[in-house]
Amino acid sequence: MNLRERFLLVLALMCFAGFQAFALEVTGSPPGGEGLSTAQTNDIEDAFWGIVGDINDEIKNIDANPEKLIKGFADASTFSALGATQRAYGEYKLWAFTIGPMVGIRLPGSNISGAIDEIQNVGDTLEEDGDIKAGLNIQGITGQFSLNTSKFLLDNLYLGIRFGYFNLKAVENLEFKTFHIGLTGNYQLLKGTNVVSGLFRWRGVNVGAGLIFQRTTLGYTYELDRQEGDISGGSGGRLYVDPAINFDMKINTFIIPLEVNTSAQLLWVLNLNLGLGVDVAFGKNTTTLNMSGDINGDTASGITTPGYLTVDAGGSMGPTIFNPKVMANIGFKFGPVIIDVPVTYYFVGGPGFSVGITLGAVW
Repeated sequence: MNLRERFLLVLALMCFAGFQAFALEVTGSPPGGEGLSTAQTNDIEDAFWGIVGDINDEIKNIDANPEKLIKGFADASTFSALGATQRAYGEYKLWAFTIGPMVGIRLPGSNISGAIDEIQNVGDTLEEDGDIKAGLNIQGITGQFSLNTSKFLLDNLYLGIRFGYFNLKAVENLEFKTFHIGLTGNYQLLKGTNVVSGLFRWRGVNVGAGLIFQRTTLGYTYELDRQEGDISGGSGGRLYVDPAINFDMKINTFIIPLEVNTSAQLLWVLNLNLGLGVDVAFGKNTTTLNMSGDINGDTASGITTPGYLTVDAGGSMGPTIFNPKVMANIGFKFGPVIIDVPVTYYFVGGPGFSVGITLGAVW
């Protein structure tokens, strides 16, 4: 073999190894039983590997390291970290307290209805496309308490502390647990105006920043087709399994929100807000893929110990670092009580958005 042939052989082997590294492949251990003969054991193993081959054929397009999906969920963690926002209600005299949920979504495409359907059926999309840049995160309860420091620190400076926790297990095939803590600061750059004692009130221009940490533990189960197989030879009986792929994600994100907002109060009650900003994000989403589903046999098979399936897959990705955004709020203010709906659109790295609802009081 000459030097050129050796080089081509090494290159081919490298390409083959690289291809294998990205192929999601199921393996496992066959079922067994006490008192089975060697022939029966061999027949059971043949049926088992036949089932494994059928499962691998079903999932052959799924990427073993779905980087787009891993990054999409890291981005969604960034988007969901700003619940209980107070950006639409500056100029309060003493303090503000708000509480509320926030949902962050990274969309795989510009068609919002179609993209949400793809997220709901992410397993099917992975089977077809191998990977998908999509993600979802839910911060169910966040609270923020802020003080106007004008009397003891700096005029027009508002400082706040945030805390959140959420544990969701009620949705089929999906589990969320999030922890959230952070500090915020807002400064009123331009003073507002008040016309006819609240008939129209412009709240001026506020600039804000913060540092927020959010940890998410997420589990998603994608159920595959039920597989059955005859035990050939003289053994008889059947094997069956209900396999599923489990996505286990551990997401840690640090978010620095930088914002400019302006808002107005109309007819004493209606409150509107517009803003621009960028969320600077760091961290990592570490995702592990594994299989579940015991492989059992019917009575005729003689199996007493079920088999199992395994898969070695997953990876780590960080969130998009710079996330420019456009913000809007619509809310209602009844004396000190506020009800607010914040919506944020992210337009870099693929479309994404967050939406929530905020309840609270400003005094």
